[in-house]
Amino acid sequence: MRAAIVTGADHGYFPLMHALLRTLAGARIAFDARLLVLDFGLKPLEIATIQGLGAEVVQPSWWFDVPTALRNPRNLGYAARPMIPAFLPGYDVYLWLDADISVHNGQFVADFLDAAANGALAVVKEADPAYRTELYALKWRVGNAFRCFGLADGLRLCLGRQINSGAFALRADAPHWAAWRRHYQRAVTRAGRANLDQHALMATLCLDGLPASYLGSSLNWICSRAQPIWDDHRKVFCRPLPPFEPISVLHLAGRHKRGVRDIQTLAGGVKSMPLSYAEPAQTAFGTEAVSA
Repeated sequence: MRAAIVTGADHGYFPLMHALLRTLAGARIAFDARLLVLDFGLKPLEIATIQGLGAEVVQPSWWFDVPTALRNPRNLGYAARPMIPAFLPGYDVYLWLDADISVHNGQFVADFLDAAANGALAVVKEADPAYRTELYALKWRVGNAFRCFGLADGLRLCLGRQINSGAFALRADAPHWAAWRRHYQRAVTRAGRANLDQHALMATLCLDGLPASYLGSSLNWICSRAQPIWDDHRKVFCRPLPPFEPISVLHLAGRHKRGVRDIQTLAGGVKSMPLSYAEPAQTAFGTEAVSA
């Protein structure tokens, strides 16, 4: 299969995406995949830096009529995701990674692509015994479900399996793309906000019954739900419960994305470090990961 790994960012998210691209560059990805970046408002020097890492940069556009107040580059970052095959044609399967992700090794690529090979959405549920409930996230999820899809469909969405769209793989010919676009346009029209791509993607599973292949939480670990533990011997973040499975895909979803934190170690100590697999980089953009 011709595969593409896709991410995207604006100027504000560039340091995070730059870190992601560096971890991808060193991940020893066995699967032959092209690296593509959607430009939601990057600066020329940032684009040149991305291209220097071997990635192709593409600028998407709005594909349906949205209110003028919503037409900004940050919101385009939500709207562009259901259109990935249209903006980046020529591939059999796409693996999307949010800009605030970093990766430990390349095995996760094969895991996602294998799970998507039969036409299912390869995705990770927002569920793990270690996760705590975030009230603001629960309110956002439930409130938007009813606001976007009404009482009956909103209830079905709330009762369905909760997924995280920060990392997923999907074949170009899968019916999910068209359903995702339809649900996203409906959600934006009804709610008057743009950050509803995850709700719309969930609707393709809960309302349309399209197939999904669910991967383990270590392939999209939500750090705001449970801070991982650091294994100094293996140089890897781990699930904070026995048997302390290594985390391949670390996702800084949530409000606090940068900064040094106090991380518990498997040896029983505490280590001050960023939640990232990327080495801190002194660049023309400043030192990354220095403030919360």
